[in-house]
Amino acid sequence: MTADIEWAGDVDSAAALPFVTDVAGFDALARQAMRDDDADLVRDYLDFDGAEDMLRAVFGTGDVGTGTFLAAMRLVRVGLHPQDPGAAAVFDYALGRDLTDHVVAVTFDGTGRVRGVAVES
Repeated sequence: MTADIEWAGDVDSAAALPFVTDVAGFDALARQAMRDDDADLVRDYLDFDGAEDMLRAVFGTGDVGTGTFLAAMRLVRVGLHPQDPGAAAVFDYALGRDLTDHVVAVTFDGTGRVRGVAVES
């Protein structure tokens, strides 16, 4: 996994430690949250001009199933905000940073529970 880890503000290492030591575990939780949100998530991520060309570049076709799409998403950034208990960590996913500035952001609270899944640019 080759995601950038970004620390925001003063970092309380005890609060950030679970997200740093178990990136794979939180990645699995984030991916499950993306699957649970599936159709809306894919539609929102692909809501920009040129999205069909991007799909063709990545998959060789403009018609991709949700499972295939989500499996291709790569963890590109972990933002740590331990001073914000409602959004202590944000895991960002993308098909490719060179293809679009859209990311799927999965937010975790300070207890490690998923708080939300959103498409951001």
